[in-house]
Amino acid sequence: LFSATMSKEIKKLTETYLTDPVQVSVTPENSTVDKIEQSLMHLSKQNKGLALQRIISANPKKRVIVFSRTKHGSDKLVKWLGTQNIGADAIHGNKSQGQRQRALDDFKKGKTYILIATDIAARGIDIPGIEIVINFDLPNVPESYVHRIGRTARAGADGKAIAFCAPDEHKQLWDIEKVIKMDIPVVEMEGLTQNLIPNFEKPAPRRRGGGANSKRGSGPRDNNSRNNSKSGKKPFRGGGNKSPRR
Repeated sequence: LFSATMSKEIKKLTETYLTDPVQVSVTPENSTVDKIEQSLMHLSKQNKGLALQRIISANPKKRVIVFSRTKHGSDKLVKWLGTQNIGADAIHGNKSQGQRQRALDDFKKGKTYILIATDIAARGIDIPGIEIVINFDLPNVPESYVHRIGRTARAGADGKAIAFCAPDEHKQLWDIEKVIKMDIPVVEMEGLTQNLIPNFEKPAPRRRGGGANSKRGSGPRDNNSRNNSKSGKKPFRGGGNKSPRR
């Protein structure tokens, strides 16, 4: 069994079905590449598309992989970027093998610089020169974050991984930070990022003799929708929270 990450569930399966399994690790357990510069933006769902547009526009001719949680969300994001004069291709389970291969070939050759992908479709992709990975939607499985950002900073190169976190994605964020054993540095984007008060506080580590209590907050505060309506900017409408089969 070969994997970039080894979750507790997979370890349990190996112990159940394999005889005297031996584990060989070439890197620390569930670690992320040291050369990847990770950052986090707190954004409303409506502002995620505008933030993505700014990042892409500020990094012309750089290979960027954008991860979406759903197939529908991937296609919707490609169409929206097209309205902003940004060319992009999508790869996911609803695309034929030929369509996926053409999208990958165009990405490798530099005909397209932006690739939108779901987790399953991106498995096994090894394309050199990917400089930025953007988690447009945070994954439901925290180990998938490690798989995603591992697409950059290969063969000794540097790379950036940017995560977008909406108010309803704090649970996924905390699970990810627990797996990678670090708090992802928060960065601001003028007019778009939010000073959020989460729906509930980040859970404290469990102590012996009982668990930590969670305090309820006053909910996220978001004034950005009002700002966007005044500026006349067309926000990206996300593809929803449901995760259909890929």
